Amino acid sequence: DWTAAVARGDYAAVVTDAERRGLEGCYDGCDRQALLALGNAARFSRRWTVAQRALAAVRARFPQAAEARDATFWLGVIASDSGSGAEAAAFFRRYLADSPRGPYAEQALGRQLVLARRQ
Repeated sequence: DWTAAVARGDYAAVVTDAERRGLEGCYDGCDRQALLALGNAARFSRRWTVAQRALAAVRARFPQAAEARDATFWLGVIASDSGSGAEAAAFFRRYLADSPRGPYAEQALGRQLVLARRQ
């Protein structure tokens, strides 16, 4: 269970298991909780491409799920941290539009303000 492994902080094990199974198969076939767990594990392991692909897969495959909204926020964080301000702002706007009272709403708004101030 990747969600439990992430909760334990065993991020590398999740990414390694996904690689062993085949990342493309995971992006295309894992359920939304597993994909979000993979995205978070990859993010915490600084495996940015894996994180982005897993989170994008959550959004594409499960667009109405809460995990898709969470994935939108985390994609914004990755974009922001990598210096892609416009892309990050777009993800945060989307997150706030879809989940104005969501668990990351205050953080998304704060990050938008920081990005706006930088520009």
